[in-house]
Amino acid sequence: MKSSSRQLRYLIRQTLVERQYHEPVHAKGYEREGYEREYTPQNEAEELKERTTRRPRGICVKGCEADGMLDNDEEALQEKEEEKNEGRIMKLTQQQLRRIIQEALLKEEMLNIISNPHSPETEMFNRIANYALTNDITGALADSKVNTSNLDWDLDDMRPWVNRVGGTGQWMEEDAVVPDNWDAKAVYGFMERLEDAWSDQQGQAADTEHFAADDVEEREVIGVALGTGYVLPQDISSITYQVRRKGGKTSNINIEDDNTIGNIDSRDAKMLSTTLDKIIKVLDAGGATSRKKQKPVKHAPPMYD
Repeated sequence: MKSSSRQLRYLIRQTLVERQYHEPVHAKGYEREGYEREYTPQNEAEELKERTTRRPRGICVKGCEADGMLDNDEEALQEKEEEKNEGRIMKLTQQQLRRIIQEALLKEEMLNIISNPHSPETEMFNRIANYALTNDITGALADSKVNTSNLDWDLDDMRPWVNRVGGTGQWMEEDAVVPDNWDAKAVYGFMERLEDAWSDQQGQAADTEHFAADDVEEREVIGVALGTGYVLPQDISSITYQVRRKGGKTSNINIEDDNTIGNIDSRDAKMLSTTLDKIIKVLDAGGATSRKKQKPVKHAPPMYD
């Protein structure tokens, strides 16, 4: 097949373009092998227009070499973004992931036993009732909506609702159910065991916090005087105390909180290798209220008997 100089130039340009794009080039009106179809200027013009509307895939912008990504490679950009998103998602710890899965399963499996839209606290009561059905104290303590700092009070508030399950009146909403294995007496027993387990857990956590904080001996002396064994740093601010002196020296400390009135003398402090002055410093640093000695009030005798 004879070729004109213009056709040869066209074929050479096609070969260069193919190398630049790293992909086979098929001009309109030509086949890959032999180029046996008739060359026309219209085919050349169309092919040039199609090629000039795209940017070469082999040209990198600054910084793309490290990522192996080309500036016009949309697929690579999308994959890179997905990798970043995947990295953010994987920051969830196994414990957080287990909690999310557990919450989802509980939401699907929880029966609507104790429920009243006008009493928001029944949402937690209902969770406890569901745990009671399977005697699952471990699950109840692992539930952050149940295991709160006021669980003992919440259990007291729940007691009247247990006997109302399956009863008449306006206590429960219409779609509330009564499980086949519902036993109010067994539920009360579960609630007592749950409170005991919760108290033990709270005590262990408080012990850990107590020994990890400063002024262990001084806080233990204060706690013994108030009947609690020790006080935590955040509890000191609720204490009121008054220093008693004899001969210009501190002889004892009267101390009280919302529930108890106590007294600390030098022997109490010495038993735990501390002093009354150190205890006063701890009370002041924790925000306790110091009560000053009041002047005696003189009472005038009545003029008439």
